[in-house]
Amino acid sequence: MPAGATLTVEKYATVFTGRDKDAKEMTLEELQNHALDMLKKDMADGFACLAEESAAAWEEKVWKRAPISIQGSPEDELMIHYAQYQIQIMVPAHDNRMNIGAKGFSGEGYKGHTFWDTEIFLLPYYIFTMPEVARSLEEYRYLSLPGAHAKAKGNGYEGAQYPWESA
Repeated sequence: MPAGATLTVEKYATVFTGRDKDAKEMTLEELQNHALDMLKKDMADGFACLAEESAAAWEEKVWKRAPISIQGSPEDELMIHYAQYQIQIMVPAHDNRMNIGAKGFSGEGYKGHTFWDTEIFLLPYYIFTMPEVARSLEEYRYLSLPGAHAKAKGNGYEGAQYPWESA
């Protein structure tokens, strides 16, 4: 590259697994072809289109739905929006078989484990801004009820006993 020139690199990727709800009936080859088809579509649309779609989705799903404004500097407002961003990306809103991971997406220190208190702290935000996400988080607990009953029974108790940490 000559001095002072700019190089732009665009990288496109898709991630699908057999655990995805809409992929349950797919063979591995079908899943691979689906991922490749989606990748080709994204590449044909181009980065500008994908960025525009993403911005529109964030506007509709978060900024309009849960508008928070405070008196203060622009940096203060940015910090609030960053907190909302973190809250939004850490919840698996699309799948009630998963819960909010410890540390959200900020690290892998807990290796995908989830703690009962995480959702307690975050549930009020979702109840007031995205009730369907709050419901999904509660369904996660409901779906794990058989295991909680077995744990209580194994420890000589009646009812349900949830672990502090689960994976």
